[in-house]
Amino acid sequence: MKNILTSNKNEFYFVLALLLISILFWNTYLIYPIKMFSVLIHETFHGFGALISGGKINSVNIDFNLGGKIETEFGNEFLIAISGYFGSLLIGILFFIYSRNNNWLKYLSYLISIIIVIVISNSNPSFEFISISLIVIFFLIFLSIFNTNFYIQLFARFFGLVSMFYVLIDLKNDLFDEFYVSDSKILANIIDVNSSLIGLIWLIISFLLIYFSIKKNYFKNY
Repeated sequence: MKNILTSNKNEFYFVLALLLISILFWNTYLIYPIKMFSVLIHETFHGFGALISGGKINSVNIDFNLGGKIETEFGNEFLIAISGYFGSLLIGILFFIYSRNNNWLKYLSYLISIIIVIVISNSNPSFEFISISLIVIFFLIFLSIFNTNFYIQLFARFFGLVSMFYVLIDLKNDLFDEFYVSDSKILANIIDVNSSLIGLIWLIISFLLIYFSIKKNYFKNY
């Protein structure tokens, strides 16, 4: 099977098939760990955005129903608001594109682990946030140790692709759920722009980044 998947074209169809299967089983425990990873990264990057802009994190929480909440003080409100989606999308893209490179996959795993530890160390995290963080860090250490294995690299690409699509689905919920206090609404209040427009812009940006990531990974000669 490895020899068959060595071709970029064959691997693309294989990963695409896995993505379609994932969509069919989207609301099952099969995809739940990847969705939980995305929620953790989303809230972690909100917190990291607060810290690097001179703010502080009062509390951060995620629950096992895929909900997340973070309370910050000071810092740059605009940076904090965009950091959640930006971080989730960026990490998904980096996993998807650079998992072929042993060193990149290893250093990316280290970097995410360090950012999670920084946020935990500078906040009042809930038990759930700490528990899920430890599971994610263990998973990232596993990736960094076995980063030369072809199937681990393939899984990392699949993992990154599903993470990117989770951002799209999350943005869709932001756009159509009027009672949900979304990042788009928070950002809209900061810059005084319609929240639907903000959500639509995020959606377009996300689509384009995913498209160019797939193109770079599998169709860079076209």
